[in-house]
Amino acid sequence: MTETGGHPVLQLARPLLLVALFASARLLAGSPPDGVPPALENSARQAREEAEAGSRAFAAGDFLAAAESFGRAVALDPSHPAYGVLRARALGELIDRDDLSPTNAARLRTVVSIYEELLSGDPANEEYAQAVASLLAKAGDAAGLDAWLLGRGRNRVLPAEIRSSALRASAETALGKAARENEDGRRGAAAALAARARQRLDEALTISPDSLACHALRLHGLELEIAIARERGDAPRRAELEALLARARRAADTVVNALRTPEKTDEY
Repeated sequence: MTETGGHPVLQLARPLLLVALFASARLLAGSPPDGVPPALENSARQAREEAEAGSRAFAAGDFLAAAESFGRAVALDPSHPAYGVLRARALGELIDRDDLSPTNAARLRTVVSIYEELLSGDPANEEYAQAVASLLAKAGDAAGLDAWLLGRGRNRVLPAEIRSSALRASAETALGKAARENEDGRRGAAAALAARARQRLDEALTISPDSLACHALRLHGLELEIAIARERGDAPRRAELEALLARARRAADTVVNALRTPEKTDEY
């Protein structure tokens, strides 16, 4: 994916976030249920007003003011997790790209901690998980992103599809870096990254053995490893990897054949 003024995931998400912001403000502005004590009703009303102010600030591009308004909404009415999500989204816009300075790193940790608290109650929520991954990538925290994806992949509480997808994403990132290292002549680093990617994909396929995406990426990774071994002049390693590639192709073909829908024949 190419970038044109920002991380592609965040670029695509921003219009949707604005819709969510205004929708949340409207939904949360409804009348409180009967029987709510006046003090709580007053706090809830103030929280809705702060959320609406935060939505307006977000739409105007004043993300710091938006985050502060949503933070006050959380303090006034912590029973609505939507306020925390809105605060995290506003703070996420303040994170500078490819910046691991103490200030930016602290802001990143704050946003990630908000999403992690939300995920503790809803661990399979991919919207929150994708937000964390996108923010780590935006800040340039490659190690943090890999650790996050690996943690998701090895979290047995999560559904198999989410776990294998997280491991595949980790492998894809490693393979992209391996290809760049190889192009720059750093064969040893490239080989290590490609081998790490293969390990992640082996884990993913143990979890989801019928994942065509994992099989396809594993084939691509092995082809890259073979190219690296060839350029390093490592004939024994190349032969070992070619044998692995042959087995991987057979495994992928088995999955494709099993999933293939039998062709219908005309009946007369």
